[in-house]
Amino acid sequence: MKVQKSQAWSLEKSDQSLVARSEIITLTFRGVGATELPADLFTGVPLDASLLPNNLYQELKSRNIIVNAEYGQAASERFSRQHDYLVTLGADPNLGHLKITEARVGIIGVGALGSCALQAFVGAGVQKFTLIDPDVVCPSNMNRQYIYGSGDIGRPKVDVAKQWVVDRAIRPEITTHFCSFHDLNAEVFFHEVDFVVATFDGPSMNSVLSCLCQAWDNRVASVFGATGFNTTVISPVFMPGRSRSPEECILLSEMGGVREPIRASWGPISLYNSALLAEQALLHLLGLSDEVNYTSFHKTLRRRGVVSIQTTESLRF
Repeated sequence: MKVQKSQAWSLEKSDQSLVARSEIITLTFRGVGATELPADLFTGVPLDASLLPNNLYQELKSRNIIVNAEYGQAASERFSRQHDYLVTLGADPNLGHLKITEARVGIIGVGALGSCALQAFVGAGVQKFTLIDPDVVCPSNMNRQYIYGSGDIGRPKVDVAKQWVVDRAIRPEITTHFCSFHDLNAEVFFHEVDFVVATFDGPSMNSVLSCLCQAWDNRVASVFGATGFNTTVISPVFMPGRSRSPEECILLSEMGGVREPIRASWGPISLYNSALLAEQALLHLLGLSDEVNYTSFHKTLRRRGVVSIQTTESLRF
């Protein structure tokens, strides 16, 4: 089997140790006779795994410091960088690309978070979508919903979003519903999708919780995101067998999570929240469960130029 050093790591050698460095950690492997290791190990050139001591090979492979070098090139230049990125995560990039292109993602609400998440999904290669939204494009959307233009004002958001995907995806398959989630045939919807992104503004948090619970009951993975003035929230990926249920994690006040609609909005806060949300969905679809958050809510807080992330296993609305 051919292996090579991951692009995410650098390797250095001394007489009796091997030092591996990534962006977040430094590891030292002692007593491995690093000076006798093949030079190709340090340069990233593919080499035969049998040239490495078995105990060192197992250590490096388990941490994705060395990765499989037999996956070949990406199917197209368009996804070549993503191909290499998936290899660094220890994934089969060819199988991963197939999983992404075959998955159908349901996005409920293609507003600020949903439309930005849609951009990330299309960039990663998702071809199949079911888009749900009852609103039309209006001028006030332009500061944070970047797939819409002034020529789209008055048109249903789902129609404009569909055309945006068609213009960019390779083999798009898109179903649209110009209605609210509660006016939808939920049985059909949950039967056809592989992942649900809940980014809609319901009259109350109870509406969102109802959607997530229906996804749970149909054994469809889901995630929920929301933004405030200086904070954002991303739920864990809800999936039977991997996470707690939405009802266990989302705690509603006596008012049922009802809040006054927030008119004030800021594009950048939606961007980084939707990017994290879309990444979690994609990692789940790829089957990279070690990289997926199934346990806690992530709440980002920006205060006086400092952005912090807090985690909690449940959240009250």
